[in-house]
Amino acid sequence: MGAAFDVPTPELEEAARFYRKAKTAGSITGRSVEGFVTACLLASIRQSPQRIPVSGRELRNVSRATDDQIRVARGALTAELGITIPPERPETFLPKAVSELSVPTRVERRAKEILRTYIHGDGAHRGTSPRTLAAGALHAAYECVEWDRRPTLDALANVFDVARSTISTEKGELLDNTGVVSTE
Repeated sequence: MGAAFDVPTPELEEAARFYRKAKTAGSITGRSVEGFVTACLLASIRQSPQRIPVSGRELRNVSRATDDQIRVARGALTAELGITIPPERPETFLPKAVSELSVPTRVERRAKEILRTYIHGDGAHRGTSPRTLAAGALHAAYECVEWDRRPTLDALANVFDVARSTISTEKGELLDNTGVVSTE
């Protein structure tokens, strides 16, 4: 699974360490090995100081474990072994999009500013997916800085793997809730 996303060696080694810890503690007995492998890789990716743009959904798509098996394994890692699995960070998904869409530096900076403002404001726990937040922030940043050069919603949707309509909705929410002014 790590190879499918070019996960760096230190994170792969950390995932293996988590797995060995679970096996030694007896947490895997009677449960899905594949579920634990997936959950351990997810934990190492999320704990990484590098911002690795791999979501839980993407891991589930390449894992042989079911959603329930992964959920049980995540719960065991957290409750039985004290291994934390932090939530996904929206800013993790920006570098790949910036690269693929050739986003100007000033637009990227504005997208990061929008995300920081939003995360530290009242909307931080509204339940929107981090990938959608990142897409909305980039779209909002273009509206603020270079609206005439912004990529199409289709291009953003393809890069972030989210629906076009959610990007537009999230852009509006971000602009409304962060006090950032659009040039529209």
